Amino acid sequence: MKLFIGNRLLNMSSEELDKLYLQEGNEGVLYLVGNTVIKLYKDTPLISKLSIEEIERLKKIKTQRFLLPKDVVLTDEKQLAGYTTAFIDKSPFGEIFNLKGKDFKREIKILLEDIKELSNKGVEIDDMHLDNILLSENKLYFVDPGSFIIGDFDERETYKINRFRFSNFIVNELMASRIPKKYRKKLDTVFSSYDSIEDFLENMDDEETVKSFSNRIVK
Repeated sequence: MKLFIGNRLLNMSSEELDKLYLQEGNEGVLYLVGNTVIKLYKDTPLISKLSIEEIERLKKIKTQRFLLPKDVVLTDEKQLAGYTTAFIDKSPFGEIFNLKGKDFKREIKILLEDIKELSNKGVEIDDMHLDNILLSENKLYFVDPGSFIIGDFDERETYKINRFRFSNFIVNELMASRIPKKYRKKLDTVFSSYDSIEDFLENMDDEETVKSFSNRIVK
């Protein structure tokens, strides 16, 4: 199999590539080659995928915690095959809930900065859930930009949409997954009492963890 990653040729058999398998999703299959993740698209016509133009547009955006495409991947016939991203060596999944308050606040603020930058570039973040967030060395990363919606959107409206989705993600995914379902409405009520995500973060004690916050909701 011959693949062109940017201007570089990757030439290996299907058997060799299979040994580098990471995981599979609806959109494509991930392989780890060195420190680079290669996403090769599946032949699934009903599932939208980033185009060459969209990948090139995302490549130009500078973010700190959102892993955006690095290179377009083409077949030897110059057909789009997928794209690459950086590789993050993630911590065990459960560790995400043990982030100290000060680390959690820092990471949420950085993610908000990234969301602002993406919004300014006309990018809607359409798929925020726990499968797309990784913890590595006390840093939170969003992966899988394939679900992004890219267009010539109004910056302010796009930012409002992205912040709303991010707030829902924090309440309904990141925190609610730590507590029983019967207490989640209370969590939503407590969170909504703050004026903004930033206000919520400022009212968390530095030594408070996501886990202890969840425990306080249950009481």
